[in-house]
Amino acid sequence: FRSALLGEDDSAVAEFVMLSQILRDPAAINITHDKIWQILTHTPDNTLTTLANEAQGMALKGWYQLAHATRSLSDISLQQGQIDQWRQQWPAHPAILFPPTNLRAIAAVVTSLPTQLALLVPLSGNYGEAGTAIRNGFLATYYDSFSKGGQVPSIRVYDTALQNITDTYQQALVDNADIVIGPLRKENLAALTTLDNLPIPIIGLNYLDTTSGTDADAEDKTGLNISPATHKNFYQFGLSIAGEAQQVAERAWLEGHRSALVISPATAWGERAFAAFSETWITRGGEIVSATPYALTQSDFTGVIKPALLINQSEQRAKKIQRTLGRGVEYDRRRRHDIDMIFMVALPKQARSIKPTLDFFYAHDLPVYATSLLYADAQGTDVNRDLEGIRFSAMPWTLPGMVSDHLKPDSRLPPTYRHLYALGIDAYQLHQRIALMQTSPQAQFYGHTGTLSLSSDNIIKRVQPWAEFRNNRVRATTAIREY
Repeated sequence: FRSALLGEDDSAVAEFVMLSQILRDPAAINITHDKIWQILTHTPDNTLTTLANEAQGMALKGWYQLAHATRSLSDISLQQGQIDQWRQQWPAHPAILFPPTNLRAIAAVVTSLPTQLALLVPLSGNYGEAGTAIRNGFLATYYDSFSKGGQVPSIRVYDTALQNITDTYQQALVDNADIVIGPLRKENLAALTTLDNLPIPIIGLNYLDTTSGTDADAEDKTGLNISPATHKNFYQFGLSIAGEAQQVAERAWLEGHRSALVISPATAWGERAFAAFSETWITRGGEIVSATPYALTQSDFTGVIKPALLINQSEQRAKKIQRTLGRGVEYDRRRRHDIDMIFMVALPKQARSIKPTLDFFYAHDLPVYATSLLYADAQGTDVNRDLEGIRFSAMPWTLPGMVSDHLKPDSRLPPTYRHLYALGIDAYQLHQRIALMQTSPQAQFYGHTGTLSLSSDNIIKRVQPWAEFRNNRVRATTAIREY
């Protein structure tokens, strides 16, 4: 049968459901049901509700209601209760006889969840604000689960700025922790990997890379070349500008683009984004026609964008014609036409200057792609006016209806810390799910920072939804993926 589909999520689900109904081989049905569940895992909360109400056919409606039941509660033990209720309501549904692998795995791990948890983050010093934002998101999720009757652990929070990270980890062991979340800084993560033994799981809140053991910039918490774990109990999870750049390349390619202009800051994280995009883009078969770096302190981007679009050459050609003819002639400046998309790596302030400059120099018809650095919610329509038309990979928490609103970060927090608050939310949920993800390689869950999955080398990856700026507002766009 067709093992892959390219298109919209709802169409893909409908096709796989129809396929499941005509299959007779149990193995093929199981594979198809896992495909259905994989797609539903990426589907936003509000979309699941809408599709469940509009679904034609009981099989399709049942799938959407099952996905919504597992999404409504962050605590995995409460989710299992929702799954049991769904089974009672849908006793003849195909997912009863052939449940997705992920659901079978939930039932297997829910009886052995961690009971003592250690959170290792900096709460003072240079990284204190970042660590505090993570801690606050983490504890908000804990108290939300507790208030709903979830199976919550006892939590101890350790300030990693106060003592050696190895000593802090050893203290967590003495305090009988079942699992450790953190640390945040790369150098602390690297130090823990040098230990001979890690008797309990560690979910680090950053990524180690193969080129450096030092900290990343504030806006980026990972490197491009992620170093595989050296211990089976060591997991890596964070906010990766490199991962998002790869997703931009994949999306632009699926939308038919082949020749790119890249505009990125001359910073370490900007270089990582450019390298990640380039690697994925070229591997796909695309071409980087031009790459234009800029300074974060820059406010006027004319000197960057004008030559990148070859406007200068257009002017020079006109002047040459004028000299040849010996008189002035009317002419229209033209941009280059050997590019069909632009990848812009920028924070909101820079993006609001770059996009109007692109439009001024005749690139208003070129699609512009960006990462989630562009947007952190709670921005008025006036500041979005200059971002019109930009498509970007978004964190689910920033888009209306994607996830539960009651866990959103305080709008007074700076954008970077709001993203870290969301990281804390997902870090709490991971403590219950890491065993599930290890047991079931296909297991995914829809978090506040993206849909999370575990690779074979213990790296937790994020896949984000997409959005665009239209009429001064942000709106989610249709997912286009390969299945």
